[in-house]
Amino acid sequence: MMTSPNSDLQLINYGSTSRYNDNDADVHPDRVWNLMLECSQELQSLPYITLDVFLPNNVMVIVKCSMRKTLSYVKTNALEQASKLPFPSLKTGDNYVFYGIGPSGDHEELYDESKTLKALNLYLPVLCMVEPEGNHAEKQISMKIGAAMGIMISELETHLTEELIICRLDLFFTCEELLCRRGVHGTEHYAFPEENHLLTKNRELVNKAMEAHMNSATPNNSKETKGFEVWYWTKEDERAFVERRKKGIGSTEDDEVCMCTKVTCLKADEASPSSLIDTALDQLSMEGKIGDEDPDQFILQVIGKRSFMTKEIALSSYEYIRKCFDNYRSPNVILRRRDIVCLDYKPPNPMTTTNWHRSMKRTYYFGPQNTPIEKNQRTKYLWDLEDYLRIRVHSASHILHEYDSIFVKVTLKIGTHEIEEVSTGMVSPSNPRWYEKWLQFNVYLKDLPPGVEVCFLLCGKRNRRSREITQIGYCILRLFDWKYRLLQGKTTLQLWPIITEIKNKDLFGRPIGQNYVGDSASIDIEFQEHSAVIQFPKIDNMQAYIDRMDQRDDDSNTSDLMSDFTSVSSNDSLLEELNDKLMQISEIKNVEDIKDEEVEFLWANLSRVASQYADCLVFLADSPLIWRNRERVSRLYIRLYNRAWNRLTDQAALQLLDRRYVDRSVRDFAVYCLDASLDTDQLLLYLMPLVQALKYEPNAGSRLAQVLLSRALENYRIGHTFFWLLKSELAQQTGESVFVKSPFYIRICILMESYCRANADHLDSMIKQVNMVATLTRLSETVKTIGQKEGSVRLRNQLMELRTDMEDMDSPLDPNDRLGKLVVEDAKVLGSAKLPFMLTWLNPEPLSRLFNPHHVIIFKNGDDLRQDMLALQVMRIMDALWKSSNYDFCLTLYEVLPMGKNIGMIQVVQNCSTLFQIHKSVTGGLNMDVTLFNTYIQKMNGSNYVKYVESIDRFTLSLVGYCVATYVIGITDRHQDNIMLTEDGRLFHIDFGHFLGHTKRKLGIKRDRAPFILTNHFLYVVTKGRTNPRDSYDFKKFRKLCIEAYMMLHGSARLFVTMFRLMICMGLTELQSPEQVKYISNSLRYNESPENAMAHFAQVFDETAKNDTATKLNWFSHTIKHTMF
Repeated sequence: MMTSPNSDLQLINYGSTSRYNDNDADVHPDRVWNLMLECSQELQSLPYITLDVFLPNNVMVIVKCSMRKTLSYVKTNALEQASKLPFPSLKTGDNYVFYGIGPSGDHEELYDESKTLKALNLYLPVLCMVEPEGNHAEKQISMKIGAAMGIMISELETHLTEELIICRLDLFFTCEELLCRRGVHGTEHYAFPEENHLLTKNRELVNKAMEAHMNSATPNNSKETKGFEVWYWTKEDERAFVERRKKGIGSTEDDEVCMCTKVTCLKADEASPSSLIDTALDQLSMEGKIGDEDPDQFILQVIGKRSFMTKEIALSSYEYIRKCFDNYRSPNVILRRRDIVCLDYKPPNPMTTTNWHRSMKRTYYFGPQNTPIEKNQRTKYLWDLEDYLRIRVHSASHILHEYDSIFVKVTLKIGTHEIEEVSTGMVSPSNPRWYEKWLQFNVYLKDLPPGVEVCFLLCGKRNRRSREITQIGYCILRLFDWKYRLLQGKTTLQLWPIITEIKNKDLFGRPIGQNYVGDSASIDIEFQEHSAVIQFPKIDNMQAYIDRMDQRDDDSNTSDLMSDFTSVSSNDSLLEELNDKLMQISEIKNVEDIKDEEVEFLWANLSRVASQYADCLVFLADSPLIWRNRERVSRLYIRLYNRAWNRLTDQAALQLLDRRYVDRSVRDFAVYCLDASLDTDQLLLYLMPLVQALKYEPNAGSRLAQVLLSRALENYRIGHTFFWLLKSELAQQTGESVFVKSPFYIRICILMESYCRANADHLDSMIKQVNMVATLTRLSETVKTIGQKEGSVRLRNQLMELRTDMEDMDSPLDPNDRLGKLVVEDAKVLGSAKLPFMLTWLNPEPLSRLFNPHHVIIFKNGDDLRQDMLALQVMRIMDALWKSSNYDFCLTLYEVLPMGKNIGMIQVVQNCSTLFQIHKSVTGGLNMDVTLFNTYIQKMNGSNYVKYVESIDRFTLSLVGYCVATYVIGITDRHQDNIMLTEDGRLFHIDFGHFLGHTKRKLGIKRDRAPFILTNHFLYVVTKGRTNPRDSYDFKKFRKLCIEAYMMLHGSARLFVTMFRLMICMGLTELQSPEQVKYISNSLRYNESPENAMAHFAQVFDETAKNDTATKLNWFSHTIKHTMF
C-alpha cells in the first residue's frame, strides 16, 4: 500500500476510517477528537498493537507486536519488511526518526527509541518515519567526531547509563553556554594565537616583570641596546604571500620585498606593541621607504612563528621579547595588516544539536533553563530516618574449592579513614551462603556523609586450623549514588581479584565500583529498604537545620563553635596566641600528621580559619571528626556553597583533587578556586594532572569536567592539548574490548565528544593530525621489519606518495606552529632501538627562512612518552617558579606529546648536538678531555669574545637549572647521548625514561651513582677555562645559584608532591604507589625546615662537585659501547 501522509488531517482521517469504519463524509471536529481519545484509551488497554508505519519512500508497512516492544524494535521490523519490497531502497535506521500524533493533534517527534510503545501513550496506532532536517550534516559531524576519537558515536551511545546520559546532556549545555560568550571576532577570537604574556592578576607561577636579570654575568643594560628589528611589506605583497601559502607554494620572495628598520629608542618595560608600531612606521616614513600608513591597521607578528602581540601591555610582558633580551638577541617582528590576518579567524558555525540530544533533553529536562524533570517517586530525606546502618551478605559464587572456609569483611570508610569494620561468619565454599541476620554498624544513618564508602573484602582460609587468611577479591561502593540517593535493595557484586595481600589503607586509590573486566568471584548483598527513595538533604534543609541548632545554642549558650579563643577581639595577647596556634597548624606539611585536638581547634575557630587560613580546608576535609557529625557537615557545606570561605592557593586546591578527598562539594570548591586563579599559561602547566584528577571524581558530570571543557573551548591552545591528552588516555585502553565497559573510558569519550562537537570547525584539522599519526604508525611497523638503512629509503619513498596528507596543517605539538611542505629528502630513520623517524617540514610563516626555517619532529613508536611529558611538565612548573622570582635558568623545554599507546611525537631542538657527538667531532678517542666543551663553545663563537662570554653565561645558568631539576625529580640514565648542548651555549637534558631514582644496573651495580651530573668538564666551562675551578669566584657564584634555585623549589615542595600523587593513577611503570612519591618528598626535604633543607642540598652539591669519578666511569663505558661495538 502506498500513501504520503503530509498533514495531521490525513493521519487523523486515516485512523478514523480504517479503525472505526466511519463512512460519514462530513465528520465533525469534535467527533474526530473523541475518536482519537477512544483510540488512545483502547491502545493503552491492549497487550498487542497493529501499527501502520509510513516510510520515507512513501511506502506503508504494518507492524504487529507487543506493547512492551520498543521503538527501536518497530524501526528494525519496518525496515526489514521494506527491504523485501520492490520500492526505492532506504538508508540505515540511524538516519530516521519517528513522528506520531501528540495530545494536541500535532506531530510529535519520538527520538528516544529505547521507550516501549506503552510508555509512548500513542493517540493513534500510526507512526511516520522521516529523515530529520539537517540529518545529513549531523551524520557528517558525528562521523568526523568518531574518526577523531577512534570510537563511533553510535557505539558510544550503547554504553550510556542514566548517569552518563545526564552527564552528556550537561556537557552539551555547558558547550551551548560557553559558545555564546567566547570571543569569535578579530584578535579576540578564541583561536587567535596571541604570544604568551603575563597578566596583572595572579603572580603565583609567572614572572612578575622584566626587571634586572640578577643572575647574569653581563651588564643588564647591554641586553636592550640591541633594540627591535621591525619588518614591513606592502599590502599587495602581503596579500600575495597569503595566496601563495593557501596554495602551498613556498617562496623566498618575502625576504626580498620586506624592508627592515631598527628601533632603539624604546624600552621594553615601558613601550607597548602599539607604540612600537607607531615608532617603526614613523622611522620607515622618515627613511623614505613608505608613505603614510594608519598604525591602527597593523599588528605585530613574531618572525618565523604564528604568534602575535596585540595587547596594550608592556612589550617586556611577552615571553618572546624577554627571551630575546635574556639571550642577547634583538626581537624580530613583522608588521601585519589586521584585516588580512583576521581572515583566518572567522566566527565558527553554530554547534549542531543531534537527534539524541533533542530526545534526551525532552526526556530529562524541561523549559528554557533546562530544569531536570523529577520522577514522581516517594522521597524521604536521610535525616528523616531513625535507624542505624545495616548491610546483609547473602551468598558468594565462583569461589575456588582450594579454601576450607570463606567470610566477608565489610568496612565503612571515608577517604583513607576506616570508620568501622564488621565481618560475617565462616562458611564452606561448597555452600557459600550466610543465613545470619543483618550486619549492624554503630553508625547512625543521619550522620552518614555523602562521600562515605563501603568495602566488601572476600577472604578465605585454606586450613581451618591455620590462622593464615587469604584475600580473594574486593569491591568498593559509594553508599550514595550520583544523585545523592542512599543505596537500597539487593544486588550482585563482581569482585576485583587480589594478587598480593592488601591492607585497608592500601585500598586507597583502587577503582570504585564493580569489576567490569571479566569473570571473577562475586557476592550477593542487600542494603536495607526504606519504602521510599532516601535523598541526602539539600542545602536549604541544611540551612534550616543549622538555624534551629543556632537558636538552640543561643538559648543554652552551648555551641559547637565555642572555644576559649572565640572572643578574643578585645584581648591582644589572646588574639596573638590564637593566630600563632593557627599558623602553627597551617604549616603542618602532611595531612596524616595532624592530631584530633588540632582539628577540633580549627573547627572551634572556623570563621577565622575560613577567612585567614583557608588552606586548612585540606585538614578539615580529610578528618572523620567532621564527616561523622551532620551539624559540622552542614556548616561546612553552607560555607562552601555560599563562598564564605576564602580562595585556596593553587597548591591546596590541587591537593583537594587527590583520591584522598571524596566529597563532591569540597572538590567542586577546589575546582572553583583553580578556575578563578589560573590564567591560560598556568592552566597549561597544570592540565596534565587535572586530566588525571578526572579519574578520582566520584561522578561523571563533575565540576572539574565542566571547567576543563569550558577552558578548552575558550582557548584553542588549551583545547588542542586537552584533546590529545584525552586521546592518549583512550589509547591506553584501545584494543582491549573489555575496557569499553570501563566507566572512566566512557566518561572520557563523552568529554572528548563534547569538545569536538563544540569545536566542529576544527575537526578536519584534528582528523588530519590523527590520520598522520596512523599513517606514520603503519610505516613504522614496516620499517621495523627491514632495519634502519633500508627503512630510511622505504620511508622516503612512501612519504613521497603520502606527503599531501601531511602538509599545510597545524603541528600536533603546538597549534601555533604551522607545518608547511614536507621535506621528504630530509626524512630518515634514526638508529636507536625503536627506529624512530625524524621528519622535517618547511615553516610557512613570513621571513621564517631567515630565523626559523624548519619544524623538525621525531615520531616514535614503541616507547611510553607519558613519563617524558610528565618530567618536562614538572620542569616547566619549576621554570615558572624560578621566573616568578626573576631567575631565568635558560631551560630548553621542548614539546613531547603522547598520541597513542607507546606512540608519540617529540620536538627536535635545532642547532644543537649531544655531548657524545661533540666528543666524536672535536677530539674523538675514548677519553674526554676536560677542555672539550669549552673548546666547542669557543669554536661556535669564533674570535668574538663577547659572544663567547654570552654563551658561557647561558651555559652556566642552564647547568644550574638542570642540576637542580634532575636532582629533585631523580632523573637517571644520564650518559652523553642524553645531554645536549646548543650552538649558543645552552645545556639541556633529553630522554626521561627513568626518574624518581629508578636507575639501570649493570652486573647488579647502579650505572648512575651521582645525585646529578656535574663534572670537571662543566666546571671548566663555568669558570671560563680555569685549571682550578673550585677556588674561583665563578664557581662560588654557580654554587650559590644552585642552592637558591633548590630553595625556591623547597618552598613549593607541597605542589610537587601533590602533582606526583595525582599522577599515580596514570599507570606509569616508575610511578605506581604513594611510596614512590616519597622520593620527591625526600629530595625536596618536604618535612624539614628551610635551614635543614639548605644544609642538606649544600652537602649534596659539595660531594657531587668534589668527585665526578662515578659519572666519568659511566660515560667511559657508554663511549666504549658505542665506539667499539
